[in-house]
Amino acid sequence: MDGNNLETLELAIVDSPENSSYLQKQIKRLQERIRILEEENLDLLGRIRDLKAQTKRLDERVFDLFTISQAGKVFTGTPDTMRLAEILLSMVTERLGLKKVVLLLSKDEANFRYTHSIGLDREKIKHTVYRKKEGLFWQLIANADPFPVVDIEGSLRFPSIFQENQLTDLQSSTWIPMKTKNRAIGIITLEEQNLEYPEMQFLTQLAGQAAVAFETAFLYQAIEDSRKELDRQMHNLSILYDIGKAMNFIDDLTKLLVLILDQAIEVVEAAKGSLMLLDERRDELIVRVVRGIEKSTEEKILRGEIDCTRIKLGEGIAGRVAKTGEPLLITDATTDTRFLASKMSNVQNLMCVPLKVYDDTIGVINMSNKKNNRPFTQDDLQIITTLASQAAVAINNARLYEMAVTDGLTKLFIRRHFMQKFDEELRRARRYSHEISLLMIDIDHFKNLNDTYGHQAGDLVLIEVAKIFKQKIRSTDFACRYGGEEFCILLPETGTTGAKVIAERLRHEVDDMRLTFETRDITCTISIGVATFPRDANDTKELIRKADLALYTAKEAGRNQVVSFSPEDRSQITDEFGKETAVLELPEVETLPQDSPYDEDE
Repeated sequence: MDGNNLETLELAIVDSPENSSYLQKQIKRLQERIRILEEENLDLLGRIRDLKAQTKRLDERVFDLFTISQAGKVFTGTPDTMRLAEILLSMVTERLGLKKVVLLLSKDEANFRYTHSIGLDREKIKHTVYRKKEGLFWQLIANADPFPVVDIEGSLRFPSIFQENQLTDLQSSTWIPMKTKNRAIGIITLEEQNLEYPEMQFLTQLAGQAAVAFETAFLYQAIEDSRKELDRQMHNLSILYDIGKAMNFIDDLTKLLVLILDQAIEVVEAAKGSLMLLDERRDELIVRVVRGIEKSTEEKILRGEIDCTRIKLGEGIAGRVAKTGEPLLITDATTDTRFLASKMSNVQNLMCVPLKVYDDTIGVINMSNKKNNRPFTQDDLQIITTLASQAAVAINNARLYEMAVTDGLTKLFIRRHFMQKFDEELRRARRYSHEISLLMIDIDHFKNLNDTYGHQAGDLVLIEVAKIFKQKIRSTDFACRYGGEEFCILLPETGTTGAKVIAERLRHEVDDMRLTFETRDITCTISIGVATFPRDANDTKELIRKADLALYTAKEAGRNQVVSFSPEDRSQITDEFGKETAVLELPEVETLPQDSPYDEDE
């Protein structure tokens, strides 16, 4: 059937009333069915869209949970707070595409301090602090839910708090509190205000994870700080114990003062320090030991070659501490009016602690400029105060001992103590087959000096000559005022040649000395006799006699010279009373073997 015939048939069917009615009904039924199918399809499409949206939200939620889970693992393995802060803010900016975020942390829940930021000028906001203040704003933080700090028009909801704490520089619109079970531990601030609920939920959960991590880091840091503090205290106690032990075995006052100051500087990590003792006759503090300046100057002060400024009781920091007996801590000397700084002082912070025996102050310890640009603390003050209590007793004992064994005028050893040291050194020289030399020294024409200038001038000469001896001999040598204007110096492990070199140096120093007494210039010279063990004698008594004979040889030869004992040069020597004394021929010296049971400390 061709096309024309089909059209003819369709027209015949349509033109038929029965067929037309039937067809109309069928068409309506089909249209209704189509409408129903279309409605069902639209509903299905909507359900599909809803399912897709739910699937997307679920996928995002799953990813967020996965991210938070991974963040928890990272947080758990990171005990350093700064590293935690960097990781946390990086996660926030990457996940939400934010530009400006800031983290404030609190170790005490009172002050939330700037810790880290992204997208802001750190130098401008690094000193930002939010100080806790009871009220609505603090309650919002304490509730731990995110909240906006600006309204829909961008105006601050809490302007007074932001201005009071200088928080406007954070450029924040939303605050995310970080809270653990016990307290708010930090705050994340965001520039973005219109965040979706899932994003807020993510931030809240991430902040919770981070809060636990930061609290753990704080606890870890506190434990580490406590351990370091315990180690420091144990170290300090160990030093105090060692100092206490050392003090019991040091009878030399100068060595004791050096030990005390050096250990005090080490304990508190000071750059400079000094130890001053009180001259009770003048009520003045005198510097005895100093550290932190040029080494050569330190040594000269220690030997008494430099006269330091004396400080009256009540003058300056040291004078005030000595007068009141109370320690003083100054954390900033540049602003503290109690410290009278000079252009050369260069003191940033200092401590001054009295040396007290019972209720009497005998001196002070000064510490200045803690290392690494840190201030001294109350703990530093406490440890130095404890050390000073021990030191004061040891110093007082050493001073009493020094008074017992030294001459009051010249401060050299008295004859009795010198002889004890002489016997000890001679035993040691025998045991180890060492040489030991003795210098006998006499001030030339001392009687004439007294008669011409008076006994006070004579005392001044004795004091200054003794000072030269103390400054120029070695720390292992011993100087003694033997009697009147006569001195002895013992030189352990020194032969005749070395002893004569030392003697000549002393003679030149005295010869060059110029003193002024009541506007009158005074000069003097010395004569020195040298004798050596075992070359010249085998015991203390004989060695003194030989050195004495050599001294009188020097005086007979014109004075102001050094003479070593030499039996070959003369057989008769005139003694101090004009009598001739025969020089004894000594037998060959017999030295003890190395393994001798003769104990050097007997």
